Amino acid sequence: MKTILLVDDDEWYRDVLSRVLVKKGYSVLEAGSGKSGIKFLQQKDLSINVVLLDYFLQDMTGIDFLNHLEQFEKPPIIVLTGYDDMEIRGEILARGAELCLRKTISQENLIAIIQWMMIRQDVPLEIQPHS
Repeated sequence: MKTILLVDDDEWYRDVLSRVLVKKGYSVLEAGSGKSGIKFLQQKDLSINVVLLDYFLQDMTGIDFLNHLEQFEKPPIIVLTGYDDMEIRGEILARGAELCLRKTISQENLIAIIQWMMIRQDVPLEIQPHS
């Protein structure tokens, strides 16, 4: 079973999104703060396939979170934000997030993106030279 780490300080949003993800067959770990999310990622016995990260947490921003993980191997991280600041989005991507999406994204589209990321992890990229 594929595992998603959901890092968001909004308990209601975490609960709703977690239920949707579980119904789609994913195992979900929930973290209510950036620090607890980082602790999950530092556990070597956990296999986390994708991280869904709220940009504005009470204890840090998404950029702070990504900076804490610079020295660790990390799964793909999708940052979700309620803001549409292109400068922040650029910084998030520069710090190693795979995607930065608006929190208003439909559940169906978010699930499709997560599924795409899971498939991408399972299929090795083989580049064949042209002959």
